[in-house]
Amino acid sequence: MSLDHPFFDELWMAVRHGDVDSIKQLSYYLRHNPEVIDSPEDYQRKLRDNLSYLRRRSRPRYLRVRPFVEQLATLGIPEKTAKQEPSETEQALSRLEKLKVLKKTRYVIFLGAGASKPKPSSIPTVAELLPELWARAEKLETRPLDKLQTWCTNAEITNIEDLLTALTISNMVVKKPKIHSLFNSILYTSKDGMPTEDIRDRDTINSLQESTGNFFSLLVGTMLDAKPNTIHKSTVDAAASLPHVRVVTTNYDACLEQAFDAKDIAYSYIIDKKPSNALSLVKMHGSINWYYCDVCQHIMMPDIEKMKSARENKVPYPLLGMCTKCRSTAKQFIVPPTNYKYVLYPPIVEVWDACRTAFDEGDIIIIVGYSFGDADDYIAKMLLKSISEHPDKKVIICDTDKRVVKRFKQALARHVSDFSEENYFPLIGKAEDLYVRALEFLTSSTSSTAKKGAGAKKTTSKRNTGPSGRKVRKKRAR
Repeated sequence: MSLDHPFFDELWMAVRHGDVDSIKQLSYYLRHNPEVIDSPEDYQRKLRDNLSYLRRRSRPRYLRVRPFVEQLATLGIPEKTAKQEPSETEQALSRLEKLKVLKKTRYVIFLGAGASKPKPSSIPTVAELLPELWARAEKLETRPLDKLQTWCTNAEITNIEDLLTALTISNMVVKKPKIHSLFNSILYTSKDGMPTEDIRDRDTINSLQESTGNFFSLLVGTMLDAKPNTIHKSTVDAAASLPHVRVVTTNYDACLEQAFDAKDIAYSYIIDKKPSNALSLVKMHGSINWYYCDVCQHIMMPDIEKMKSARENKVPYPLLGMCTKCRSTAKQFIVPPTNYKYVLYPPIVEVWDACRTAFDEGDIIIIVGYSFGDADDYIAKMLLKSISEHPDKKVIICDTDKRVVKRFKQALARHVSDFSEENYFPLIGKAEDLYVRALEFLTSSTSSTAKKGAGAKKTTSKRNTGPSGRKVRKKRAR
């Protein structure tokens, strides 16, 4: 487009009149259509003349318009003279589209809290849980967590992982005074530096931990209303299309279960001892429909739809129940984000073993919305160990936070010496788009491989070959 074109006349006129809105609209068009500038040098010269004109004007409207005109100076040169390199995400998608996968390829889909964040699920991530916890506690007249909230504010604790871990340690210490004495010896350089206040009694600590646990359970209970989003539905579609899929998640919600039920796909929680042909759904931190008896270690798993139906009929959400085996008290099997999960729920070890096996046996591992927090470092260790033993694994990681993607890449470089970057596919952005596209590429590649295999079988049968591959002569009918 020539600089004498009416479009540019309108642009220069807007500059001369100090018309900010028109300049914004025209610059937006130029930014998305830089090819219209067929003479970058003339465009820049004309722009310099107009900026010189603006600098000689002191009226407010000219001062207001100058920054927008200065932004226009970045247009018109790089786009025409140099080819822009594709982003890391675009390169990863391009490599994924060309990836050849076999029919026997085994997949592990690992969903973190970020996978349940998009609408209509709208479930808060771990980092957003603590403010929600305080907000719910403040609604009660007794305000049972006021002191705890004050301590957290003074100590600048904003993560629920730190709070729940501190309560767990405190409970362990108060049960055994000798451990408390040992803690003091380790933490303080001299007796003078030790705290002089008396330690709180066991009942107070237990009460604080129980209250916090109950509020946390109530908070998690609201997840029962959550509905599957695009990520959950795409995961289920992939499980239905790809031959060997295991799904691992740290989420408590039942969005995946609802999506599986909608497609009539059978799944197993591992600890429910369902038939081995059911799809493995490994829930690392328990689930809102799991209950655990401390006495006999029996685990109960009510049907999700029945729980939702009860909620719709105004039946209160149960934090506690009665064990169907020994009639003792059963509590929710929800493992809070602490560094001491195995202490609270011993049966969770079996679930972790299933996760470790999935990582070890998976050829392609897809990680979505997982932040690799300190309280879950054991998951990162399992994953890194598995990749170090099998460096030919393909790893696809999708997250909106590029720091998470970069951090995991650095961890791979430190722990897996012979891991090739060609096997690493970083997707930075919305999983609703990028994760879905990645699954489409993998499903498409698997389908084309299966069709080729089927074609080869048909060709073989036409040649009338035997088990050894040699031709078999047909006997003549007598």
